[in-house]
Amino acid sequence: MIPDEQRAILNAPPQVSVSDSTAGRFYSPWQICVGALLGGPLAGGYFYSRDHISFGSPNKARTSLLWTGVVVICLFAIGLSSPRQSSGTVLAAAVAGMYRWFARQAFDETISTRRNQGWTQYSWWRVVGLSVVGLILTLAILFLLVSFLPDQWTSNLQ
Repeated sequence: MIPDEQRAILNAPPQVSVSDSTAGRFYSPWQICVGALLGGPLAGGYFYSRDHISFGSPNKARTSLLWTGVVVICLFAIGLSSPRQSSGTVLAAAVAGMYRWFARQAFDETISTRRNQGWTQYSWWRVVGLSVVGLILTLAILFLLVSFLPDQWTSNLQ
């Protein structure tokens, strides 16, 4: 071979197709916790279910989304029945902590294995952005719910 050709081959970038890549992305338990704290259970549940999908468990992802719906309904009921002066900070922190605990139980070993295979976590910017979307969706659902509920159920809000 001619020396220039050898140099060109050695300096060429690797020929790896994007579809051949085995590395993926995941949400860490802390990201799921922060997502649930900023965007409510809708965001936390979304991140949690996406990890199940990324790790090959679509049925668990569906189940987690159903449980997220149950959590949202329960929190709306608690919020509507609680006194006007009460703060939801402790409840929000408890829900976020619950999502983190469940994520650690479900994903810690898998995340450790996948990191060794080259997987990386999603960016914090993505988590914050999607959490804001979750918050907006939660507020929209709450607004619609309060708009259509009878007045006696929403008397604490007025």
